Amino acid sequence: MSNARDGTGLTEQVAAFAAGLRHVALPDDLVAIAADGFTDCLGVMIAGRDNAAVSIVQHALIPPEGPSEARIISSGRRVSAPYAALVNGVAAHALDYDDSAFGSHPSAVLVPAILAEAEALSREGPAMLAAYIAGYESWAELASRETDQLHLKGWHPTSVLGVVASAIAASVLHQLDAQQTAHAIGIAASSSCGLMANFGSMTKALQVGRAAQIGVEAARLAAAGLTATAGILEQPNGFLHTYSPKGRVDTAHAPRLGIDWHMRRHGLNIKLYPMCYGTHRYLDAMLDTVAAEAVVPSSIAAVDVWLNAATTRLLSQHRPTTATQARFSIEFAVAAASIARRCSLHELTDDFVNRPDVQAMIARVRIHPLDVPDDGSLSGPPARLAISLHDGRTIDAAPVAFARGHFKRAATRQQLREKFEDCASPHMGSQTEDLFDALQRLSEVGDANGLPLSSARIVTAGSGQARIARIGIS
Repeated sequence: MSNARDGTGLTEQVAAFAAGLRHVALPDDLVAIAADGFTDCLGVMIAGRDNAAVSIVQHALIPPEGPSEARIISSGRRVSAPYAALVNGVAAHALDYDDSAFGSHPSAVLVPAILAEAEALSREGPAMLAAYIAGYESWAELASRETDQLHLKGWHPTSVLGVVASAIAASVLHQLDAQQTAHAIGIAASSSCGLMANFGSMTKALQVGRAAQIGVEAARLAAAGLTATAGILEQPNGFLHTYSPKGRVDTAHAPRLGIDWHMRRHGLNIKLYPMCYGTHRYLDAMLDTVAAEAVVPSSIAAVDVWLNAATTRLLSQHRPTTATQARFSIEFAVAAASIARRCSLHELTDDFVNRPDVQAMIARVRIHPLDVPDDGSLSGPPARLAISLHDGRTIDAAPVAFARGHFKRAATRQQLREKFEDCASPHMGSQTEDLFDALQRLSEVGDANGLPLSSARIVTAGSGQARIARIGIS
């Protein structure tokens, strides 16, 4: 389908935007958001490095010998960039602690892909930021054209749309022209997939790692001359129409990429709890209420929670027995908030989930459907819950419209730092702060290989002398 404005289709316009982005000065506010995305994602990636899924993927799929292009966070081993993107992508999403925006998890796909290919190509920090912004903007553009939510059909939006976005980001690093970038989009689109049915299992994180890996491979294939069908995004049998739950997708109007920035309208929602984002507003409501009312766990007879249909589908683990399942359980979120007075990495363990008092509290949580249209949105009306006490009283929590860390209640730099330290300090100790500061100043990094992903150096360029610091991850 063509665009009435200039006769070119959506695929070509997205590709032209990405190919031209490296030649323009990027707005400072977008660069800052992108740097936060790298910072938060790398911290979460470090925290997830020892997850069982990461170990399984690395040992089952990575060949013993091969190119030494990019580092795996969990081991420091150098492997091919596509494999590094895969394993690091699994680590980024394994704890479900990575940021969210427009119904997806952009950084968990984009950052592993960009880090891997930037190391392979020795790209500088500004190129990495441009790649991130290109991937984010293109991803948001495609998401905005769907009237219905991909969740409604059982698709995992992060892995479905993220494949194309990571290909676009990698194309920026390869400095592909618009035609080559369009081919990369088409190549990636044919490998796009991901199912909600795998939420609560290790495969959810694998889907995200695959999206990062496939994007890197698609850009490399396009650079080598592999071609794809023109107009793959907008064709009747193409990407957007095929994945659309009800076929109500807009492929006609001209995108305003680079003019009306999606990143300014959607930002990044920084997670302050390592849980599915559908639980976060309820966690805020529960934590605020038990603190304000001095509610002790033994006084709670029941907790009633009202969820819209989309959130109910997503939070499908009603009697979790593992930490992986608990991340998709509103019952566990309520139990952790009431018993531990927090919901952190320390609570997301199999031992805590299976504690008798936690399991008993899980059984006291009652879910009620909200009488609102099911549009597939996870936001819906403000979060609502009520705590019934054994003495007969009922405490209604104040409704929560946006979770702490949502871009409309943005995480402060201190909150971002505290989360990063919680994720990284068990592995990096006193050197965690140096890594945080380096990532916040990613625009000054002279070579991606200088980032301290394992025993490495930070190389920063700019006015004055380059600063080199030795940092190791145990």
